[in-house]
Amino acid sequence: MEAQTEGRKSKRVAAAESPDRALKAVPEGVLRDLVDLKSAAKGAAEDFAVAIEATAEKHGMPKAALARYVTARCGDRLAKLTAEVEATQMLLGLE
Repeated sequence: MEAQTEGRKSKRVAAAESPDRALKAVPEGVLRDLVDLKSAAKGAAEDFAVAIEATAEKHGMPKAALARYVTARCGDRLAKLTAEVEATQMLLGLE
């Protein structure tokens, strides 16, 4: 799987750096917008981490478990998380 990811990355890089593509300057306004978006994303990630920590502490659960659940729910991956939890419970002899 890691080899597939590396292959996709190198193809994207190769396409972006293709010698037959003319380079064009990115307008300053677009660059400012991208910088603003990156800053907002960083701030949102920090806010999320603080909220996860506070909520996990309040409810007596590991913050990693809460973050994993919220991330799975946000990405519509609850079925995958459920399957992983069930497998882990079986391995630990909890079923």
